[in-house]
Amino acid sequence: MRRNRPSRSAVKVAQAVAFLDGDPAISPLLPAGLAPLNERLLLTVGRLKPRHLRAMRRPWLRRFFLFVDSLGEPGQLLHVGIRKRLVDDEARAALAGGCRQVLVIGGGLDTLSLRLARDYPDRLFLELDHPASQQLKREALAGLMDGDGELPLNLRLLAVDLTSTSLGAALATVGEWDRSAPMFALAEGVLMYIDVEHVAALLRQLHDACGAGSRLLFSTIRSGADGRMLLGKRPRLAAAYLAVGGEPLRWTPRAEELAPLLASAGWRLVEERFDLRQRYLVPAGLAERPLGGVEIYSLAERA
Repeated sequence: MRRNRPSRSAVKVAQAVAFLDGDPAISPLLPAGLAPLNERLLLTVGRLKPRHLRAMRRPWLRRFFLFVDSLGEPGQLLHVGIRKRLVDDEARAALAGGCRQVLVIGGGLDTLSLRLARDYPDRLFLELDHPASQQLKREALAGLMDGDGELPLNLRLLAVDLTSTSLGAALATVGEWDRSAPMFALAEGVLMYIDVEHVAALLRQLHDACGAGSRLLFSTIRSGADGRMLLGKRPRLAAAYLAVGGEPLRWTPRAEELAPLLASAGWRLVEERFDLRQRYLVPAGLAERPLGGVEIYSLAERA
């Protein structure tokens, strides 16, 4: 990430959600309340204009966007929406299972913390992100709250660069955080941008920040047996695009490396790779829709 502006990926993900909401078959699969709040947020910070929303509903332009989507990894746009549903479902399942606090690392422009904080006023929600992204997020949420009142009292936003500040130091500034209580932690689109030493350190710090029963949902981009990154049809071009945008990939593990790394930090791998097609598209009668698989979502529990 470039230090003087928010993550380009965060903006693109939010814009993809707005695009997917225009598909009558896909819109019902998005988390409840996500699309309208997401669109308002984008409009508030100027990353989307009303004319753009109208254009996203035009068939010819939608076909063009889907064509561009197919040039890299077909179904990546759809994957954005389906993974948002997975994150929402897993977070709510953890809260129903007794998790008392939620930690979101690198929330970008996502509204998960805001939506959950409203639905679970007795739980604590903490979101950590790079200062540039967090500043944009604060401005966006302040704009949204003009008509809705203040931010929920149980929601905290912290601007933290975890490459220079430890998670423990960041949590120490939040008096309500309970290191003995179970938490649900989310690291979505984060770990691939830091090197393996920082990944291992972050996993250990997460373990020390919570109690028994805690869960960690995270995403990775994998490497094949030959060490090459699995980035769709044009992996080198995709990696170069991210690097030019200030977001070079630094950690792309092989599948067999994941469980040992987690275990060394006190975590047990529960779900190595969620099958999003089987979980969401098949029941909706959309099994034949292209669904990207570059970013893989996994779940771990505190050992």
